[in-house]
Amino acid sequence: MENTTHQAIFTEQAKYADWKEKYTFENCLLKRGEYGEFLADYITGEHDGFVLNLDGGWGSGKTEFLKRFYSLLLKRNHPVIYIDAWESDFSKDPLTVVTSELLTQLEAFNYNLDSIEEVEQFKKMCGRFIKGVAVGVSAYISKQYLGDPSIIGNAVQQAISGEPDSLLTALSTEHQELVRAIQQIRITLGEVAGKLTGSGANLPVVVLVDELDRCRPNYAIEMLEVIKHFFKTDNFVFVVATDTDQLVHSIAAVYGAGFDAAQYLKRFFDRKASLATPDLIQYLSAKVQDNEIYQNVNTFPARYHGNLKKLKVETIAKLSNYYQLRIRDIDQLLNKLDACLRFAQSIGSKKQEVQVICLPALIIGLIEFDKGASSFYNRRANRPDDLSLIKYTEDEILEGLKITDFVNLCIACTQTSVSEQQAQFGRTYQKIEVRAYSRLHDMRGGQQEVSRWANYMSSDVASYDVSSNNYWLWEDYKKVIELAGNLE
Repeated sequence: MENTTHQAIFTEQAKYADWKEKYTFENCLLKRGEYGEFLADYITGEHDGFVLNLDGGWGSGKTEFLKRFYSLLLKRNHPVIYIDAWESDFSKDPLTVVTSELLTQLEAFNYNLDSIEEVEQFKKMCGRFIKGVAVGVSAYISKQYLGDPSIIGNAVQQAISGEPDSLLTALSTEHQELVRAIQQIRITLGEVAGKLTGSGANLPVVVLVDELDRCRPNYAIEMLEVIKHFFKTDNFVFVVATDTDQLVHSIAAVYGAGFDAAQYLKRFFDRKASLATPDLIQYLSAKVQDNEIYQNVNTFPARYHGNLKKLKVETIAKLSNYYQLRIRDIDQLLNKLDACLRFAQSIGSKKQEVQVICLPALIIGLIEFDKGASSFYNRRANRPDDLSLIKYTEDEILEGLKITDFVNLCIACTQTSVSEQQAQFGRTYQKIEVRAYSRLHDMRGGQQEVSRWANYMSSDVASYDVSSNNYWLWEDYKKVIELAGNLE
């Protein structure tokens, strides 16, 4: 009973205690709960100063994962600290930021922490680096101050303070003191963490550092240096979320193209873990509403018998892999797609005409526009696409139907072809039809699933009069896509 009370009080005092309800792996649409549990088991088994690089590309959901990871660790009764590095990017001193967050958030777990002797010692040691002699010496040796004699003079005066007599001796003495102080900071911080066990905490303390790859390159490097030199100590584990490739580029930009930035980055971390790839079908199924209805809008192919949700989910999931979309890209795509369909609904209502739209073609166009693809701008309704612009792949959207062919067919549904037809008495006339129709018709003799899909789609296309203004051709798609492109 006492342990339960301790735990309740302990977790309620956390800075972000409210995340326990809002951010959990139980309500994670990306279904990363199992990976979160695995990672928590792994890092909490480390106690001797451990730094993990949690690698995930931009828009992969790192922040959402870390917030849920925070809640999980809190429920396991571990003191957990969350630092948004980008929020502190305006600061010139990562040491100040990390020290402040550590003390503030650790104190939230133990209201008596400020009275502990080790805490006072920790503050004193960190203060030496933040405000003390080290600042003066750093100002003197920093390149940015070499052109300002007054600053140099002030720095030197602060550094030597009249003792010892020579600057060289001062620098040597200061160096030895700084090395000893760093060692003492590590020892003291480990002891501070140990004091939390009296409040019902389980060790290690876990520090989550987010948004590092969004920071200025110099600041990101300095933050990693601070973690490595000052805070890699007993009873502490750091999890630093980064887009590792982007961070490598940032480091290379600072040190030069010939610098081995990838190898340099490894020196800051003990291990690297990649963020688990989400199940897109499950994610999209949770994001897309059931029974969506847009008045005066018909979407095809009707392969799913009017089930717009299933058409959206399966098409976007396949195309997301094809176009290498990230979670953030998918979220924006869904928002823009809904905006386009609402616009089509508005047009249909005003004109009292059902708007006929090839949904995959609309999705493809939105993706192309977002990526700035030349095919989006070069395409016309009255001429075929330049197939050299299509990205070829062996991946299949259905058994026997490659995604490349699917993309081409869907776009062809937005274009027309004109052919000369023979009429009675030797007369000819021009026949206008959807360019995809003849190809779809030819596919009917293919594999069973492909043939079924071709039957559905070709009958959809054949049933509409493309000469009417309610069957959308490429110019209609382009117009609404460019309007939706202003949404972020």
